[in-house]
Amino acid sequence: MQARMLRMGQVPRHLEEGVSLAPGMEAILSRWAPRPGDILTVVDPEGTLYRARFLGPGQGVRPFTIVPTTLEPRQRRRLAQAIPDRERMLWVLQKAVELGVTDIQPVVSERSSATSGGPSHHQDKANTWVRVVRKAAIQCRRAILPELLPPTPLAGMADTLLPNEALLCMDVVGKRQPLFALAPALVNRPLTLLVGPEGGWSDQERKYIQSFGGIVVSVGSRVLRTETAGMAALAVLAAADGTFTPGEDL
Repeated sequence: MQARMLRMGQVPRHLEEGVSLAPGMEAILSRWAPRPGDILTVVDPEGTLYRARFLGPGQGVRPFTIVPTTLEPRQRRRLAQAIPDRERMLWVLQKAVELGVTDIQPVVSERSSATSGGPSHHQDKANTWVRVVRKAAIQCRRAILPELLPPTPLAGMADTLLPNEALLCMDVVGKRQPLFALAPALVNRPLTLLVGPEGGWSDQERKYIQSFGGIVVSVGSRVLRTETAGMAALAVLAAADGTFTPGEDL
């Protein structure tokens, strides 16, 4: 995973003790842009995760409870989303972070709103998108801040796949495999979930996806909107490997 956790400089002797962050954490902390009192998830040198309150610049954090080590996916879980209109894209970014993605790849497809010349073509990606991802990560207390990658054409996806990475494609055309049946076998593999635009993938795009091993999956027989399809799939994947915080509300 490219995204990194915030590390404390030492193992806390007890909870509610102020602890400094490890050297080199300033760059990661700046991406979170926390305010004093914000709750963050941090890790100690032994790998134990804690919920902690940010004390302020240069003051470290105050851990107050230990959290499960299954808080984040074990491998890369990328959402490659064909860019819809502005409001739907913001919704996708927010909910994808809540549902456990490690990074988000906006995709420019033949039928995506980003190529139509409409309002979404001028979305303020550099600021608004980043801000939505950051706020969602803080709100749901992620242990990592998911990476938001630059928009890319579908043809650029092949070069980003890792060895043994599963490429899943949400589609309403062709032979589809039920994701709930595949999900348990995917929890230890990196994966990319491709979600097409409102108008669907073109025939040429489908052939391209198949050419590098894309598996067409579904979460049922209904035709879902582009902003719903990926979230339904991410929920299935999260439920399969327990990445939701189990047991209690932390």
